[in-house]
Amino acid sequence: MKNIFIYTAGLLLLLTSCNSIDSKIITEYKRQTSKQNFCIVNISSLVDFEWDKMYAIKHVGSIDNSVPEVIRKKVSNSTEVTRKLIFTLNDSIVYYEDHSVDIERLKKNEVIFDIPDTAFYKIYPKEKAIFRVIKKENPTTWYYLQQIE
Repeated sequence: MKNIFIYTAGLLLLLTSCNSIDSKIITEYKRQTSKQNFCIVNISSLVDFEWDKMYAIKHVGSIDNSVPEVIRKKVSNSTEVTRKLIFTLNDSIVYYEDHSVDIERLKKNEVIFDIPDTAFYKIYPKEKAIFRVIKKENPTTWYYLQQIE
């Protein structure tokens, strides 16, 4: 039974990776921009599920008690260095993405949220998950998401 679950979870991850939130953000950036180097993206317009909070987690590191328990359990099971996006509705996880990271440098087309250097994660309520997406190129192409408040 456990093997079936792992296989199903892996298949779902494979099928959704081409349609990840990151790839939708980049697609939207390319659709909206021509000569300027930024666009505005509302995360709600990119997803087709109900949610009330989005947790952007930099990478697995030290997890403190400020992280809600439902998120702490999901993150603490991770063994790889990954960046995570977790969407919740009424404190239950409704969508989850894992993105591998290179701790030494940014990867091509990596999407970086405006999480302070001193923080492990940031919570974005649905009504405030609106971002200025800025394309950067140093040394590779990546995208910086700055919350519009």
